Amino acid sequence: MATIYPAALSHFAVFCPSLGPDEHNTHEQLLFYAAAAVPAFYPYSANDYFARNVHLRRRSSGGPNETGQTKSGRPHRSTGPSHSGVRAEGAQVRERVVSLDTKLREIGLGSALIAFAATFGQPVASKKFHTVHSEKRRTLIYEAEPGIFVQLSIVLPRRVRPYAKEKDAYSIEFLDTELSDQALRAWLRHEYEAYRLVFGPVARDLKRSGLRQRVKRQLEAFFGRTMWQWDQRWDPQKGNELDLLFALEPVPVVPVGPISLGGFDEFWRDLGLLRVG
Repeated sequence: MATIYPAALSHFAVFCPSLGPDEHNTHEQLLFYAAAAVPAFYPYSANDYFARNVHLRRRSSGGPNETGQTKSGRPHRSTGPSHSGVRAEGAQVRERVVSLDTKLREIGLGSALIAFAATFGQPVASKKFHTVHSEKRRTLIYEAEPGIFVQLSIVLPRRVRPYAKEKDAYSIEFLDTELSDQALRAWLRHEYEAYRLVFGPVARDLKRSGLRQRVKRQLEAFFGRTMWQWDQRWDPQKGNELDLLFALEPVPVVPVGPISLGGFDEFWRDLGLLRVG
């Protein structure tokens, strides 16, 4: 019998390429980066471009390091709770510690993709979103503000079946079609707009002298708290905000003035007086 595991966060980053244009200061581009623990039934590896159908054997010893390998150098394939990031219902996602090289490699993918698109005569400003489909992950690069990029990487939903040819082993199929690019774009755009509503534009603050560290603290204060709940918000069994926000995307947005705000405030108070009999 097959079990479906929903999409899970891999990593999330905010970076500004203009802050570290040279090879020796590339790390200055990073404003925020966090990686989630490896989710259940995900044969993690530094190279995610494998076949979509894989077989995974449960092991009882050896934990993965930052490259996804055991101390002996063999690929780690355990799905036990102490190694794979499996967590109890309602528990927060644990952060996975990664090296600076890993962080720079991930955002380097985004920078390279943006530069590649520009070589075909398509200015970056005309395409705010870039999407990378691999066999096990979906990665979105979003120019949230001029020169400010957001990168979201998601582990694809997984269909897991017992592997009949081997005891205590599983057959895993990564379900690329279960995630909609349009829905992810709408969701990521709304998440960043929520940050801007609280703290204001990042690009504006970076132009002011001495505010870079404050921007980093603000990104940490906001996304460092909210991103660990994203897995639950993507879960179809718990509402799936992706489909909801995508459905609301065509709803027009209009400016609201002081008079309208007063009307909304009065309407809200009237709603509080209603009693359902």
